Amino acid sequence: RKFSNSGIRPLTVDGKPYALVESNTNASPANLTITTKDKKTTSFNPTLLATGGCPVDGHVAVGDVCRFDFAHVVQLQGPEKEHKIFLTMNADLAENVNFYLDSWVSKNVQTPEYAAPAGAKTLKVGSPLYNQYVLPNLQRYNISPANVTRASYSYRLMDAGRRGIELEAHARHLAFGFQGNMKGWDYDASYTLSQSLRINNWKTGFLYGSKYNALIDSGKFDPFAVPDANTKSVMDPAVVREERYRNRGTNSIFNLRASRTLFNLDGGAAMMSLGGEHYTRDFDYIPTALGMGKNTLQPDYSETVVGGSQGLLPTDAKRTTYAMFSEVFMPLKKNWEVTGALRFDHADKIRSNKIFDPDGNPLPAGELGKAYSG
Repeated sequence: RKFSNSGIRPLTVDGKPYALVESNTNASPANLTITTKDKKTTSFNPTLLATGGCPVDGHVAVGDVCRFDFAHVVQLQGPEKEHKIFLTMNADLAENVNFYLDSWVSKNVQTPEYAAPAGAKTLKVGSPLYNQYVLPNLQRYNISPANVTRASYSYRLMDAGRRGIELEAHARHLAFGFQGNMKGWDYDASYTLSQSLRINNWKTGFLYGSKYNALIDSGKFDPFAVPDANTKSVMDPAVVREERYRNRGTNSIFNLRASRTLFNLDGGAAMMSLGGEHYTRDFDYIPTALGMGKNTLQPDYSETVVGGSQGLLPTDAKRTTYAMFSEVFMPLKKNWEVTGALRFDHADKIRSNKIFDPDGNPLPAGELGKAYSG
């Protein structure tokens, strides 16, 4: 959309042209920052100095660095697909027995994308990349090689593509029951099972930290090179394409209701109804090993994600509730009615087998919240 497709906005103040530049220095090709013994820093982009411009779309030259216009790649709403299947059935099994069924399944997939992964990395003084991109440019800034104490670069890995997340939402619903009349009682007995499943997948743009570092250390990938088909091919094996986490919620409900006429009064028939329900709720949150990263559950795990976050922990929760009720309706006269009702509800505490303290250390399974009856 025009109002949000760029962070660079020209403007005029008192007849003079200015520009609001909402951008950052994580660029492709990468920007360099040199620190000298007097603690001063100097930043430049080797490609900008060599060619006079920033060659990759979405970048703008500000001084001697290329800045990335991150707003132009943010999707307000990513592509979305949804599929649904419905099934309804209603059948008379006998004279006073009716069977009904209602079910459906659905799948919704959203694939939002964001700017390519970015970060900063130290460049070892004397390394091949340092000798190729730093040394030739020091004289331009009157910097003696002997005075350089540190070199780092801020990168944006356009070679890996935009960071894309695939969000899957699955839903399954089944409800069936029987309605009828038995010995003067009108009844409805049903069971409902409803489940939702959400899956979060890394799809594009995110990188395995170990594989990315191996590409840099081996010299197979040059962060100061202009992205092309070759650099994208080199980067592709390091792209993460796996699940990050999933969470599942399940509702299981038994329901029984019945009513009948008791006797007749001046105002009409006196009625009585009885009923009850049993409700179980389950929730599971299941991160993958990569989604968790190094933690108390896998202390020797070392893989990281460039451009993404880790630190997830698994959890679960379960709670059961049930209720019973009865109601009596008595029309004493045409204009006088009396209604009486009783209801009993009970809810267990929330049970969890996966509990952690604030430092991520696992705790024994236990119960949370407060049970109640009444």
